[in-house]
Amino acid sequence: MKRRVTTLQKPTITAGQVLGFAEGRRKEEKATAAPAGDVRLTINLREDLHMKLKLRAVKDKTTAGELIESLVEQYLLRYKGGCFRVSVSRTYPHI
Repeated sequence: MKRRVTTLQKPTITAGQVLGFAEGRRKEEKATAAPAGDVRLTINLREDLHMKLKLRAVKDKTTAGELIESLVEQYLLRYKGGCFRVSVSRTYPHI
């Protein structure tokens, strides 16, 4: 029986595809920058609060980001023009 010889080609992959794979994105998903006028914000949030936030966003047919933005605006408007004390995270009690 004759053995069949197969020639393999070097795979072609872009840096973006490698990065996307490393970040766990699907093939059709692309990394996007923040929309014009916005900035990205990274926070640490307890798992239970994160789940409640996501569920509330679904219930309100909005995004978690839009909910957070609205809450921050309301909070800042409440203390507009006055001095206010910010409650400090349990992670940084010395502040």
